[in-house]
Amino acid sequence: MKKYIVILLVILIMISGIWLLVREQSKSAVKPNEIVLFYSEVCPHCAKVDAFLKADNIRSKVKFSEKEVSQNRDNLTSLVRTMQHCKIPVKKVVEVPLLWTGSECLVGDKDIIQFFKDKTK
Repeated sequence: MKKYIVILLVILIMISGIWLLVREQSKSAVKPNEIVLFYSEVCPHCAKVDAFLKADNIRSKVKFSEKEVSQNRDNLTSLVRTMQHCKIPVKKVVEVPLLWTGSECLVGDKDIIQFFKDKTK
């Protein structure tokens, strides 16, 4: 009887560990075909992208999510994992604005603005 209880406990611990691992990865991993803009409230290049998005009403034309990274640790973790996925070296200062296009990373206001211009043609 003790043997079955031990086996059951080991199985439950393994299932819990797998569940936690999958949950953590899905929370911050990049997803294909999902567009995500990472930005910071204190970033001047991010402000340029935001001004363009507002001026051209891009938010109503293109479906994408926005993640502020300077105030939100989960968003910062997601940014770092996205950078790693795109093989962008992670330094002490993270690269923003960064856009995950669903298949690649674009860094900097010019490339991001051009992406949205192309997307709304």
